[in-house]
Amino acid sequence: MDGMEMMQDPVLRCEEINHVLGEGENQVHVLKDVSLALKPGNIYSIMGPSGCGKSSLLYLLGLLDRPTGGRIWIEDLEVTGLSDADYSHLRNLKIGFVFQFHFLLREFSALENIKVPMRRAGLLNDREMSERAAHLLDLVGLGDKLERLPGQLSGGEQQRVAIARSLANEPSVVLADEPTGNLDTANSNRVFDMMRGLAHDTGLTLLIVTHNAQIAQASDHALEMRDGRLV
Repeated sequence: MDGMEMMQDPVLRCEEINHVLGEGENQVHVLKDVSLALKPGNIYSIMGPSGCGKSSLLYLLGLLDRPTGGRIWIEDLEVTGLSDADYSHLRNLKIGFVFQFHFLLREFSALENIKVPMRRAGLLNDREMSERAAHLLDLVGLGDKLERLPGQLSGGEQQRVAIARSLANEPSVVLADEPTGNLDTANSNRVFDMMRGLAHDTGLTLLIVTHNAQIAQASDHALEMRDGRLV
């Protein structure tokens, strides 16, 4: 780590995150005192056995759920205690998501799928949204397939559309939950190489939950989680 990186403020961080599910005898301590700071332009991966808390941490950092205890900051804003409306607004503007399954709207073209989060944000007019969506599709190598429906694209291409969609509102960080888990080896490598290039070229921060050891080894920071703790 060089001096410049050490001086950079985290784009997303948490301190002493705990998360408990269930009650009484059925209570499960999913996350235990997890602290993490994500710096700009870096790729972080988290590996660990199923059920160790990886995805739960991702959902908490992505403001899709609330921790039982601990604190979370996006850039310099502490989100602990904010309303559900503020959570939703911050999530849409500051955080991009990529999941194992692309979750594209099948009746919408690639271009229109990418415009969905932009419409929710309401910051651009339709022409501006179309221009940005086209630029993002070009960025992921699909500039010639703007009007294709998801069913007219391969699995790898659909996931690349999902990655472009995650960048729609210029988020501070992209959280990816097994983004290549549904792809063959060739497409898996292609998709990760593209995500790594985007992170390093644009300063995007990327946190990936994965079972793929190759992805972990190619990340800037490879973390491991066991029994609800980062080790």
